[in-house]
Amino acid sequence: FVLVLDVDKVEVKEMTRNSTSLLKPMLLLSGLAHVLDTLDASFQGTQSPQLEELHHLCENVLRAKQ
Repeated sequence: FVLVLDVDKVEVKEMTRNSTSLLKPMLLLSGLAHVLDTLDASFQGTQSPQLEELHHLCENVLRAKQ
């Protein structure tokens, strides 16, 4: 019984460490998504290849966040 509890503690510590290491990339992706949304809003009403690339980049960032 004690061994099982020790294993559970190790698993919880490992999950906590893994979730903490994933937090930084998630925050960076959220910031990037915000910047891209702002850029997209500034180009509202125009059509250009760069704008299409911006939309594609936004979609990829949103997929990466999921």
